[in-house]
Amino acid sequence: ANIMVDTQGRVKVADFGLMKVANDGGDFTQSSLAVGTPDFVAPESLIAGMPVDGRADLYAVGVTLYQMLTGHVPRGAWRPASVMAPGVDPRFDQIIVKAMQLSRDERHGSAMELRAHLDSLLMPAAPAPDAQRHSNAPTTVKSKTRMMTGMGMAAVLAAGAFLMMSGHDTRAPGGNVAKPMTSLSPAPMLALKEGYTNTLGMKFLPIEGTDVMFCIHETRHQDYAAYSADTPGVDGRWMNQNNDGFTLTENTEQHPVTKVGWEDAQKFCQWLGKKEGKTYRLPTDREWSIAVGIGRQEIWEKDTTPVTVIRPQKVFPWGLKWPPPKSAGNYSDASRQAKAPMDSASYIDSYDDGYPTTAPVMSYMPNTVGLYDMGGNVCEWCEDWYDATKQDRVVRGGDWKSYKRDDLYSSYRDHYAPVHINHNRGFRVVLLVESGG
Repeated sequence: ANIMVDTQGRVKVADFGLMKVANDGGDFTQSSLAVGTPDFVAPESLIAGMPVDGRADLYAVGVTLYQMLTGHVPRGAWRPASVMAPGVDPRFDQIIVKAMQLSRDERHGSAMELRAHLDSLLMPAAPAPDAQRHSNAPTTVKSKTRMMTGMGMAAVLAAGAFLMMSGHDTRAPGGNVAKPMTSLSPAPMLALKEGYTNTLGMKFLPIEGTDVMFCIHETRHQDYAAYSADTPGVDGRWMNQNNDGFTLTENTEQHPVTKVGWEDAQKFCQWLGKKEGKTYRLPTDREWSIAVGIGRQEIWEKDTTPVTVIRPQKVFPWGLKWPPPKSAGNYSDASRQAKAPMDSASYIDSYDDGYPTTAPVMSYMPNTVGLYDMGGNVCEWCEDWYDATKQDRVVRGGDWKSYKRDDLYSSYRDHYAPVHINHNRGFRVVLLVESGG
């Protein structure tokens, strides 16, 4: 309860928990001292001997902003604020993600920069303080959107209060702007925080038994849009979200991108890796099996291919029951039959997931390792060739058109030419965990 907002929309700083002596001559966050509430402590503060500077405070501001907008603390594979609290401007997500980067070198350059981003988002729409003070208009929040906007503005002002109270501008000890210090490699990052969030807001979790971190969700329309906007000549068919005569109208950017081939997915990974200086790729078939929970049950030899691997049968992403239990995933269901019927389509009896075609990513429960939509929504391209002929690439998982029991098994594989596209096919990316510092 450090930051409070009264009925007039005025921000009050109640306390900072850790007090700063008025004339001690030092910064609020000292270069060799790690203090604070655990959820708000930056990762570098937990590494013995690593100097801490003002950028640790920026991490805490990001956590505070998220908590103010959603009412929750971002833990583990946290969902974007705009998903947790419908009505929140999605542009907040990018500000929060940047402030909470595990590597401090990837956060905002200063608290002034962070506040400038918040100001540009909210301040132009804010009435002047005098107008607010003397207005006869009722002060009751009339909608969830207005409430969220007000909370965001409170965060803007709170960031300003933070600047004044802390007495520094997030520069490194010595007065100069902090230069890149020893960056945290993914391995120690994993020991400190559960996962990693990249600059697009894509969230990744480590998967035991692999050397990669899996994106917890399928690549979204908004992720691919960022790539397309930055890359001339991208095949534009991905922009069409009309499937079987049904056109998406709500939360469209959160739906998985479709109508992309294996080669398109490769180019996306290359673009993202170059943009961030990291290694992104599609998961291998074997990694995908591990992530869906059947990796230990498959038998791989030296010359094994996805088509020849000995695999478990009758195991679904949700367990052993048939038909799928409620909210198991997005498949061919009653909603599709009602809103996007096709003469050639079939449907799972007595099942309704609420979406006639694709669903926004993370609409259903995650699996035991924290990944969403490992069954249903869209089937996913993998890295491997399907067999020794090396003509087709592997596709894993069921999708919104799937209704056959066999097609919903965790072990189900399909295959297509790398350039082939369809409206039920997308992809998920993984991040390579590099060793060393």
